[in-house]
Amino acid sequence: MMHKGPSLRGASRLFLLAACVAGLCGWAQASPIGPGYDFLETLPGTYFDLGPGIGPINLTGQPLGLPGLGTTDTIVRRPPDPVFPLPPGGTGVVPIEIVALNLVSVNPITIGPTQYDVSVRSMPSPPGTMSITTHADPGGGTFNSILPVQAIVTFTEVGNPLNWFQQPFTEDFQEIPPWPWSHAAPFDYPNDPSFPSGNFIPGVDPGTGNRTPFWELGQSTGSEWFVTPARVTGAIPEPGTLCLVGLGLAMFVRRRRSG
Repeated sequence: MMHKGPSLRGASRLFLLAACVAGLCGWAQASPIGPGYDFLETLPGTYFDLGPGIGPINLTGQPLGLPGLGTTDTIVRRPPDPVFPLPPGGTGVVPIEIVALNLVSVNPITIGPTQYDVSVRSMPSPPGTMSITTHADPGGGTFNSILPVQAIVTFTEVGNPLNWFQQPFTEDFQEIPPWPWSHAAPFDYPNDPSFPSGNFIPGVDPGTGNRTPFWELGQSTGSEWFVTPARVTGAIPEPGTLCLVGLGLAMFVRRRRSG
Protein backbone atom coordinates (compact mmCIF):
# COMPACT_ATOMS: atom_id res chain seq x y z
CA MET A 1 0.00 0.00 0.00
CA MET A 2 1.26 3.40 -0.91
CA HIS A 3 1.38 6.05 1.79
CA LYS A 4 0.33 9.50 0.75
CA GLY A 5 2.65 12.37 1.62
CA PRO A 6 1.38 15.51 3.27
CA SER A 7 -1.23 17.26 1.18
CA LEU A 8 -0.79 20.74 -0.12
CA ARG A 9 -3.54 21.86 2.24
CA GLY A 10 -1.76 20.26 5.20
CA ALA A 11 1.53 21.86 4.21
CA SER A 12 -0.16 25.23 4.04
CA ARG A 13 -1.48 24.76 7.55
CA LEU A 14 1.98 23.81 8.81
CA PHE A 15 3.44 26.89 7.14
CA LEU A 16 0.78 29.08 8.72
CA LEU A 17 1.51 27.58 12.15
CA ALA A 18 5.26 28.08 11.74
CA ALA A 19 4.79 31.68 10.64
CA CYS A 20 2.58 32.39 13.62
CA VAL A 21 5.02 30.83 16.06
CA ALA A 22 7.84 32.86 14.55
CA GLY A 23 5.78 36.01 14.78
CA LEU A 24 4.88 35.34 18.39
CA CYS A 25 8.50 34.73 19.31
CA GLY A 26 9.43 38.06 17.80
CA TRP A 27 6.57 39.74 19.64
CA ALA A 28 7.70 38.37 23.01
CA GLN A 29 11.38 39.19 22.62
CA ALA A 30 12.69 41.60 25.24
CA SER A 31 13.86 44.99 23.96
CA PRO A 32 15.64 47.95 25.52
CA ILE A 33 13.45 50.82 26.73
CA GLY A 34 14.26 54.29 25.44
CA PRO A 35 12.88 57.82 25.60
CA GLY A 36 9.37 58.12 24.21
CA TYR A 37 5.76 59.15 24.61
CA ASP A 38 2.73 57.59 26.27
CA PHE A 39 -0.71 58.27 24.75
CA LEU A 40 -3.53 58.03 27.27
CA GLU A 41 -7.32 58.34 27.34
CA THR A 42 -9.09 59.53 30.50
CA LEU A 43 -11.94 57.32 31.67
CA PRO A 44 -15.21 57.96 33.58
CA GLY A 45 -14.77 58.06 37.34
CA THR A 46 -12.06 60.72 37.11
CA TYR A 47 -12.42 63.76 39.32
CA PHE A 48 -10.16 66.63 40.38
CA ASP A 49 -10.85 68.25 43.76
CA LEU A 50 -10.42 72.03 43.49
CA GLY A 51 -10.88 72.65 47.19
CA PRO A 52 -13.25 74.85 49.24
CA GLY A 53 -15.95 76.65 47.33
CA ILE A 54 -15.83 74.34 44.33
CA GLY A 55 -14.91 70.83 45.49
CA PRO A 56 -14.61 67.72 43.28
CA ILE A 57 -15.39 68.05 39.56
CA ASN A 58 -16.19 64.93 37.51
CA LEU A 59 -14.08 64.99 34.36
CA THR A 60 -13.69 63.12 31.12
CA GLY A 61 -11.14 63.26 28.35
CA GLN A 62 -11.51 65.41 25.24
CA PRO A 63 -9.26 64.22 22.38
CA LEU A 64 -6.44 66.61 21.55
CA GLY A 65 -7.43 66.46 17.88
CA LEU A 66 -3.90 65.80 16.63
CA PRO A 67 -3.68 63.70 13.44
CA GLY A 68 -3.21 60.01 14.11
CA LEU A 69 -3.58 60.22 17.90
CA GLY A 70 -7.21 59.10 18.09
CA THR A 71 -8.72 59.32 21.57
CA THR A 72 -5.54 60.72 23.15
CA ASP A 73 -6.29 63.46 25.69
CA THR A 74 -3.07 63.10 27.71
CA ILE A 75 0.55 62.76 26.60
CA VAL A 76 3.34 61.82 29.00
CA ARG A 77 6.94 62.06 27.83
CA ARG A 78 10.04 60.14 28.89
CA PRO A 79 12.73 62.69 27.95
CA PRO A 80 16.29 61.72 26.99
CA ASP A 81 18.35 60.81 30.03
CA PRO A 82 21.62 58.97 30.74
CA VAL A 83 19.59 56.07 32.20
CA PHE A 84 18.44 55.22 28.66
CA PRO A 85 18.44 52.78 27.07
CA LEU A 86 17.20 50.61 29.90
CA PRO A 87 18.51 47.15 28.89
CA PRO A 88 16.32 44.07 28.48
CA GLY A 89 15.57 42.64 31.90
CA GLY A 90 16.69 45.84 33.56
CA THR A 91 15.04 47.78 36.34
CA GLY A 92 15.43 51.50 36.80
CA VAL A 93 13.99 54.90 37.59
CA VAL A 94 13.42 57.14 34.57
CA PRO A 95 12.24 60.76 34.26
CA ILE A 96 8.73 61.57 33.03
CA GLU A 97 6.78 64.76 32.37
CA ILE A 98 3.27 65.65 31.28
CA VAL A 99 3.25 67.57 27.99
CA ALA A 100 -0.47 67.62 27.14
CA LEU A 101 -3.72 67.34 29.10
CA ASN A 102 -7.21 68.10 27.81
CA LEU A 103 -10.15 67.33 30.11
CA VAL A 104 -13.69 68.70 30.38
CA SER A 105 -16.43 68.44 32.99
CA VAL A 106 -18.93 65.62 32.55
CA ASN A 107 -21.74 68.03 33.45
CA PRO A 108 -21.89 71.76 34.21
CA ILE A 109 -21.15 72.68 37.82
CA THR A 110 -23.01 75.26 39.88
CA ILE A 111 -21.25 78.09 41.70
CA GLY A 112 -23.75 80.34 43.42
CA PRO A 113 -26.63 80.92 41.00
CA THR A 114 -24.52 80.27 37.90
CA GLN A 115 -23.72 77.09 35.96
CA TYR A 116 -20.29 76.65 34.38
CA ASP A 117 -18.67 74.26 31.93
CA VAL A 118 -15.16 73.37 33.06
CA SER A 119 -12.02 72.59 31.08
CA VAL A 120 -8.59 71.53 32.33
CA ARG A 121 -5.43 72.18 30.27
CA SER A 122 -1.86 71.37 31.21
CA MET A 123 0.78 74.01 31.84
CA PRO A 124 4.56 73.45 31.94
CA SER A 125 5.03 71.06 34.86
CA PRO A 126 8.08 69.87 36.80
CA PRO A 127 9.43 66.41 35.96
CA GLY A 128 8.39 63.29 37.81
CA THR A 129 9.80 59.80 38.05
CA MET A 130 8.78 56.34 36.90
CA SER A 131 10.09 53.09 38.36
CA ILE A 132 10.13 50.36 35.71
CA THR A 133 10.36 46.70 36.68
CA THR A 134 10.98 43.97 34.11
CA HIS A 135 9.62 40.58 35.12
CA ALA A 136 10.64 37.16 33.85
CA ASP A 137 8.10 37.66 31.08
CA PRO A 138 10.24 39.10 28.27
CA GLY A 139 7.25 41.00 26.93
CA GLY A 140 7.03 43.53 29.75
CA GLY A 141 6.69 44.07 33.47
CA THR A 142 5.22 46.57 35.92
CA PHE A 143 5.68 50.25 36.64
CA ASN A 144 4.68 52.94 39.11
CA SER A 145 5.32 56.64 39.01
CA ILE A 146 4.80 60.05 40.51
CA LEU A 147 3.60 62.54 37.88
CA PRO A 148 3.40 66.23 38.85
CA VAL A 149 0.58 68.04 37.07
CA GLN A 150 0.21 71.80 36.86
CA ALA A 151 -2.91 72.84 34.99
CA ILE A 152 -5.15 75.80 34.37
CA VAL A 153 -8.86 75.26 35.03
CA THR A 154 -11.27 77.42 33.03
CA PHE A 155 -14.87 78.01 34.10
CA THR A 156 -17.18 79.25 31.33
CA GLU A 157 -20.77 80.21 32.04
CA VAL A 158 -23.26 78.00 30.25
CA GLY A 159 -24.85 80.01 27.45
CA ASN A 160 -22.60 83.03 28.04
CA PRO A 161 -19.05 82.31 26.85
CA LEU A 162 -17.94 85.90 27.55
CA ASN A 163 -18.29 85.25 31.27
CA TRP A 164 -15.42 83.07 32.42
CA PHE A 165 -12.65 82.83 35.00
CA GLN A 166 -9.64 80.62 35.68
CA GLN A 167 -7.74 79.13 38.57
CA PRO A 168 -4.64 76.91 38.79
CA PHE A 169 -4.59 73.28 39.83
CA THR A 170 -1.45 71.54 41.11
CA GLU A 171 -1.17 67.90 42.13
CA ASP A 172 1.27 64.98 42.24
CA PHE A 173 -0.42 61.84 40.92
CA GLN A 174 0.84 58.39 41.88
CA GLU A 175 -0.15 55.03 40.40
CA ILE A 176 -1.50 52.65 43.05
CA PRO A 177 -0.65 49.76 42.91
CA PRO A 178 2.06 49.01 40.28
CA TRP A 179 0.49 48.44 36.84
CA PRO A 180 1.56 46.39 33.82
CA TRP A 181 3.44 47.61 30.78
CA SER A 182 4.28 45.87 27.53
CA HIS A 183 6.82 46.17 24.73
CA ALA A 184 4.04 45.45 22.23
CA ALA A 185 1.24 47.95 21.61
CA PRO A 186 -2.38 47.00 20.83
CA PHE A 187 -3.00 47.18 17.09
CA ASP A 188 -5.17 50.29 17.49
CA TYR A 189 -2.73 52.21 19.71
CA PRO A 190 -1.51 55.51 18.14
CA ASN A 191 1.59 54.98 16.02
CA ASP A 192 3.29 58.20 14.93
CA PRO A 193 7.03 58.19 14.14
CA SER A 194 7.18 61.76 15.44
CA PHE A 195 6.18 60.42 18.88
CA PRO A 196 8.03 57.09 19.33
CA SER A 197 6.95 54.75 22.11
CA GLY A 198 10.47 53.77 23.10
CA ASN A 199 9.36 50.11 23.35
CA PHE A 200 7.20 50.92 26.39
CA ILE A 201 3.39 50.91 26.45
CA PRO A 202 1.84 51.52 29.90
CA GLY A 203 -1.42 49.83 30.85
CA VAL A 204 -1.06 46.79 28.59
CA ASP A 205 -0.84 43.23 29.94
CA PRO A 206 2.33 41.71 28.40
CA GLY A 207 0.84 38.22 28.57
CA THR A 208 -2.48 38.85 26.84
CA GLY A 209 -1.91 42.16 25.02
CA ASN A 210 -5.13 43.51 26.55
CA ARG A 211 -5.49 47.04 27.88
CA THR A 212 -5.43 47.36 31.66
CA PRO A 213 -6.84 50.72 32.79
CA PHE A 214 -4.86 52.16 35.67
CA TRP A 215 -5.62 54.49 38.55
CA GLU A 216 -3.69 57.55 39.70
CA LEU A 217 -4.28 59.09 43.11
CA GLY A 218 -3.62 62.75 43.96
CA GLN A 219 -1.26 62.95 46.92
CA SER A 220 -2.53 66.26 48.34
CA THR A 221 -6.15 66.65 47.15
CA GLY A 222 -7.24 63.02 46.93
CA SER A 223 -8.20 63.54 43.28
CA GLU A 224 -8.62 60.34 41.26
CA TRP A 225 -7.57 59.92 37.64
CA PHE A 226 -8.41 56.81 35.61
CA VAL A 227 -6.63 56.30 32.31
CA THR A 228 -6.08 53.65 29.65
CA PRO A 229 -3.94 53.48 26.49
CA ALA A 230 -5.54 55.60 23.77
CA ARG A 231 -6.93 54.05 20.60
CA VAL A 232 -7.33 55.01 16.96
CA THR A 233 -10.69 54.23 15.36
CA GLY A 234 -10.48 52.22 12.16
CA ALA A 235 -6.95 50.92 12.77
CA ILE A 236 -5.99 47.74 10.89
CA PRO A 237 -4.56 44.80 12.88
CA GLU A 238 -0.88 43.98 12.41
CA PRO A 239 0.00 40.91 10.28
CA GLY A 240 0.80 38.93 13.44
CA THR A 241 -2.68 39.54 14.79
CA LEU A 242 -4.26 38.54 11.50
CA CYS A 243 -2.09 35.44 11.54
CA LEU A 244 -3.45 34.39 14.92
CA VAL A 245 -7.01 34.96 13.72
CA GLY A 246 -6.33 32.87 10.63
CA LEU A 247 -4.83 30.07 12.69
CA GLY A 248 -7.80 30.10 15.07
CA LEU A 249 -10.24 29.87 12.15
CA ALA A 250 -8.26 27.02 10.59
CA MET A 251 -8.30 25.03 13.84
CA PHE A 252 -12.04 25.69 14.23
CA VAL A 253 -12.78 24.41 10.72
CA ARG A 254 -10.60 21.35 11.33
CA ARG A 255 -12.49 20.48 14.53
CA ARG A 256 -15.82 20.91 12.72
CA ARG A 257 -14.72 18.52 9.98
CA SER A 258 -13.33 16.00 12.47
CA GLY A 259 -16.67 16.06 14.34
